[in-house]
Amino acid sequence: MKSFLFLSIFGLFFNLYAGVEESITDMMVKNSQKVTSILKDKTISKKKQDEQLIKIVDPLFDFKLMGTLCLGKTTYLGLSEEQKSKFHTVFNKKIKNSYTGKLHLYTDEKLEFDKAQMGKDKRLSLQSYLITKTERKSVIYKFYLSDEKQWLIYDVDIFGVSIVQTYRNQFAGALKTKSFEQFLAELNTDNI
Repeated sequence: MKSFLFLSIFGLFFNLYAGVEESITDMMVKNSQKVTSILKDKTISKKKQDEQLIKIVDPLFDFKLMGTLCLGKTTYLGLSEEQKSKFHTVFNKKIKNSYTGKLHLYTDEKLEFDKAQMGKDKRLSLQSYLITKTERKSVIYKFYLSDEKQWLIYDVDIFGVSIVQTYRNQFAGALKTKSFEQFLAELNTDNI
């Protein structure tokens, strides 16, 4: 009886995640094709391209979680709700501008995706490769299952460097010598 119950629970868990890897991979392939199409269309202004790009990537990323992770738990928990709100507004703007700016560097590279892989911590990672004429560069998207039961990106490793870890190091360094308000003002002007 216990083994039947275990197998039933395991089967339910497995069915909940069955096919997730393929659907994440398919979704990312389709979205990368949309992004590429927008970037290749030279009849669209850069501003309009940015708006269209953000519409594609916004639902894929948890920018709030990314910002929280970039600040670090201790710093984030020490902020007032108003400070958190201001930070997320500024961080979202910064990360989206940075992301679209990087996308505009696109010329004729190709993006290939492996199948997403489920980790031990019930998080997914999706290995992709940016293929240039001379190199194959690694880009890993890291997903988690949100409370709303959506798989969202919370970090990206670009050529072996985590976006979250990079920002966390920059932010920690800035916050050692500046008040949070000074840090936020500099973040808002792209000085960090």
